[in-house]
Amino acid sequence: MTERAPDVTVENRKGLILLRPVTPAWRAWLEAEERHADNTREHDDG
Repeated sequence: MTERAPDVTVENRKGLILLRPVTPAWRAWLEAEERHADNTREHDDG
């Protein structure tokens, strides 16, 4: 039997590579960061 590897996400920001287990809290934080980035881009046009 082979063990199933834990789900992980690799994030590359500002030259840093983070390898973390994907937990509900981490996923929620990442989604919030992405929404914030989208909002920032929308406001940069002005």
